Amino acid sequence: MNGVPSEAQWVTPGGGGTWVKYWIAGQDSWEAYPDSDLMQQHVWGNGVARSDFFQSCNGWGFATSYWEGKHNVVLTICNQTPNVLTVGYEVIDGSGAFLRPSLLPGVSTAPLPPYGSNTLLATSGMYLDAPIWVKDQSGNLIAELVVNRDPNGFEAGDVWISNQATSGGYSLSSPICNSGDIIDKCSGAAQITIFWSGS
Repeated sequence: MNGVPSEAQWVTPGGGGTWVKYWIAGQDSWEAYPDSDLMQQHVWGNGVARSDFFQSCNGWGFATSYWEGKHNVVLTICNQTPNVLTVGYEVIDGSGAFLRPSLLPGVSTAPLPPYGSNTLLATSGMYLDAPIWVKDQSGNLIAELVVNRDPNGFEAGDVWISNQATSGGYSLSSPICNSGDIIDKCSGAAQITIFWSGS
């Protein structure tokens, strides 16, 4: 993506001689960027690390979209608790399949570190109903949700989160959901955060 102001982006090595470019944009426009002076004064000028900001760590949490991912839905799940958690999901063949971090059919889990996040990628040519669950260190189920995608006749489609449930003193934020963009070839995206009241 060209034309992104330097204060609204971060470019980092991606391995194998590739580079990964992160940028922040408006929910309704991939080309609406925050004011550079605002970012410098209130974010970078306060010592926030670009890696934390753009990778949804240490209190930051954003919906993340992947380039060239118009059939995809990306879920960023943030852990705003001091507890180590595990996010689980099922790799489904057919209408939808989780591609990251596992490509193998069946149940997979991924770590959700304290004040960190994990990004899961699902793909579907049509509808998607992807169940996600979160467990604590003792294996207790503390949150459940379903990531949904309806193509509505378009490749990118609408994205939403349904069937949210929590227990054990945990709660979920209101989700941020962005439809994909077939013109810019960006995936649909959703972000949700887990909190803990300590009870």
